[in-house]
Amino acid sequence: MPGNLGDVYHEPADPASYGTVWKLWDATGEKKEKITNSDTGRVKFSPGRRRFPRNVTYADNIDESWQTDLTDFQSLKKDNDGFSYILCVIDVFSKFAWAVPIKDKSGPSIIKGFQAIFKSTDRRPTRLFSDKGKEYINKTFQKFLKENNITYIHTHNPDIKCLIVERWQRTIKSKLFKRFTHTEQYRYVDGLLDDIVDAYNHTYHRSIKMRPVDVTPDRVLEVYNNLYHGMNNSIKKPKYKVGDYVRISREKQVFEKGCTSNWSEEIFKIVQVIPHAVPVYRLEDLDKDPIEGTFYEMELQKVTKPEAFKIAYIVRSKGTKGKRQHLVHWRGYPKKSRSWIFDKDLTELAQRMELHGHWQAALIELHYPNTIAQVLEGENEITIMSDTFVDTVSAGGGQYYAGSSYQKGHGIGSWLGGLFRAVLSLLKSGATAVGREAARAGAHVLADVASGDTFADSAKRHTGEAVQNLKRKAASAMNWSGRAIKRPKPAPKRHTVAKPRAKLSLWLSNATQMGEGRSQWIMVSPLANFDAATTIEIEVAGVGYAYADPAHMLLYTKEKIVNADGSDITDADNSDATLVDASINGTVISQSSMTYPWRAYVEAFLNYDKAAKDTHLQQRMWHEDTPGHHDSLDSNQNLGLAWRRSRTKLSREFEMMGPLHLDICNMDRLLLNNCTLRLKLTRSRDAFALMRTKGTEKIKLLDVKLFIRRVTISPSVLLAHAQALEKSAAKYPVNRVDIKTVTIAQGMHSKTIDNLFLNQLPQRVIIGFVDNRAFNGDYARNPFRFQHFSLNYLQMHVDGQPVPSQPLTPDFSKDLYMECYNTLFTGTGIHWKDEGNGISWSDYPKGNTLFVFDLSPDMSASEPHWNLQKQGALRLDLRFAAPLPQPLNCVVYAEFQNLIEIDKDRNVIVDYSV
Repeated sequence: MPGNLGDVYHEPADPASYGTVWKLWDATGEKKEKITNSDTGRVKFSPGRRRFPRNVTYADNIDESWQTDLTDFQSLKKDNDGFSYILCVIDVFSKFAWAVPIKDKSGPSIIKGFQAIFKSTDRRPTRLFSDKGKEYINKTFQKFLKENNITYIHTHNPDIKCLIVERWQRTIKSKLFKRFTHTEQYRYVDGLLDDIVDAYNHTYHRSIKMRPVDVTPDRVLEVYNNLYHGMNNSIKKPKYKVGDYVRISREKQVFEKGCTSNWSEEIFKIVQVIPHAVPVYRLEDLDKDPIEGTFYEMELQKVTKPEAFKIAYIVRSKGTKGKRQHLVHWRGYPKKSRSWIFDKDLTELAQRMELHGHWQAALIELHYPNTIAQVLEGENEITIMSDTFVDTVSAGGGQYYAGSSYQKGHGIGSWLGGLFRAVLSLLKSGATAVGREAARAGAHVLADVASGDTFADSAKRHTGEAVQNLKRKAASAMNWSGRAIKRPKPAPKRHTVAKPRAKLSLWLSNATQMGEGRSQWIMVSPLANFDAATTIEIEVAGVGYAYADPAHMLLYTKEKIVNADGSDITDADNSDATLVDASINGTVISQSSMTYPWRAYVEAFLNYDKAAKDTHLQQRMWHEDTPGHHDSLDSNQNLGLAWRRSRTKLSREFEMMGPLHLDICNMDRLLLNNCTLRLKLTRSRDAFALMRTKGTEKIKLLDVKLFIRRVTISPSVLLAHAQALEKSAAKYPVNRVDIKTVTIAQGMHSKTIDNLFLNQLPQRVIIGFVDNRAFNGDYARNPFRFQHFSLNYLQMHVDGQPVPSQPLTPDFSKDLYMECYNTLFTGTGIHWKDEGNGISWSDYPKGNTLFVFDLSPDMSASEPHWNLQKQGALRLDLRFAAPLPQPLNCVVYAEFQNLIEIDKDRNVIVDYSV
């Protein structure tokens, strides 16, 4: 017998439930139009089309329409005088193009680019088209356009691009990179770009059937016919009319994230039909506020006029019984749509249950750190309230916790620390029953988020399941036939649970790892000859069947020290260092600039104890200089120099092998298949790497190899990852390291360094001072001798707050520096643990003076979990007991928590600037 449409659709036991229009028509007898437009889940989950015919924008004459966009060349800015972008502009009609290098995406820089174009030609556009980038819609650039009588038009849909200029950008990039590959030079600002633009404008175009330079006013009609001949301009009859109610396809990406449905929760009204070859519509929301842009029919789904709205949550309430009002947030609607409603206007949903007596409302809070995605301070808490959670405080419940275990460890730059593998869920309640159900819900949320589901959707779903479980528990304590009857509260009972010792667990096997099938170390050689090269490039090609393990990547070199003419020498000391840049699939993820040697030194110096430094660190030629004698060339005074000299003297060949100090190498996550990792190693100057009185020696490379672990993944895991990548990108949390240096002039008594770090604030900061001559490379000076220079005052101000709260005021002349020495332990996570770094109190002022500050709110910079990202500025105040005898460099090492994402197409996205 036919039933109600909504009842049939939402009844899982009915064969027609969640089915097609035809199944619902057969089951209910309703008209097909009513079924199609009914506001059931069928509408929200019906597929939305992303590819469909769209209207063509016609250009009628030369310079009637220009298109513009920016091409990102940030990875090459060092080779091009700081120019990070190319402003690309093209005339839609004639296909005549321009390209101008600019340094940033600000409004003034865009204006300079257009001024350069206007200076080179007397042509001006009537209309300018672009995407909705902030570089174009800012007030400065808009004012410039108005002054030049240019009408500006931008797209509203991020899927819709200015295709003609996008094709011009692809041509530029293709030609440039082919040239870069041929010449092995990455500079384009010295005429190369101009040559490519000129060649493009003198190239025959099939669309206009001539060259752009040949398009003249007397050939406009010919070009127009070539471009638009044969196009269908007939106007199609609109499917919808003014007054219809619709949902919008989520493919438009202008609504909130996190819902698995294909259409918006919010309902809109059509207010205008614009006839075109493909009709488009203007909309307004139910508050009569217009929606920006126009929409195609394929982006709309007609529904019936809404008669009731679902409440997401109650923000606050006011008034007394009979006149009580609630400020409600409507589910799926923006914050501005909140409204006050009376109690009498509320309608309870099906399956709702009222609990009375000692069953009271409880509050459950889900706290989550920003492991999966960056969460700014102030966005760190989701509160879920339900009047069906029970609060049985008398049962003796306490706080409950559910989450995954995590590896504990410390390490500067996460060099030794494990990272989060999943979000931790913390749930609090005062009741035993609530606590257990909350813990279960939290564990389910954790599992869903780890597998790619959104936190908000998973939290709603699993807290709903917890509500149902609690209802069943409540039912056993209440008489459901008639009115509710409260049972007497039982006395609290405490039970002791016997747990067998592990030695008696004779029927339990160990956990089994099944995701990684097998692994092997592969060797990768440089792309070109490295003998006399200052730059060495190594590429680890991605393969489809295996993942790469950057945490297990080792660089091997064989070297010897020779005279400037290449002949063998009699004696020298070596402290070789390298600069390393890394990229994945062409996207640069780290650039070390000139500070990589200090990163490698600081991380090895502070992360390892004496036992490690005396064993496996010697593979990297590590042997500490005798404190106070870092610059000494006397082997009797400097034992570190004597050890390295014995390994390298008389042009003896020596080997080194060790990990690279890169952010991606400190993760405990495998790199997805088909991801190519490219490393660019730039050798340090010989004056920096060597210590020698004569100062004419150089280092000769004999062999370079990279070893990396490649892991074959089980087919089931590969399939699961492929399915997860269809929903969201893979996440790689990294502890990003950034090192800044500031020169302090000779004779200075004090120095204030403002805005040392802006915007994102670091989790940890390490400060040291190096002689300027050693920093820049001097055969007679050690660049890793961190001196105190009679410092007697040090304090930072992090977003206006002093760190430490009382400044450090050492007096090194009287051996009063205990607070400074203590930062080596409080700032690195050691803090009274049975660990160390091999730096004694007496050795601290003798070339080992570093100041370490943990800026995380819970002193957890060395722990694997993350903290909320904070924004602000960092200032450093320094004072010295005496004028500086020579210039020095303040070296500041900072750690940040950031995220690298790789999507299904293996595009790499980073949430920081490189």
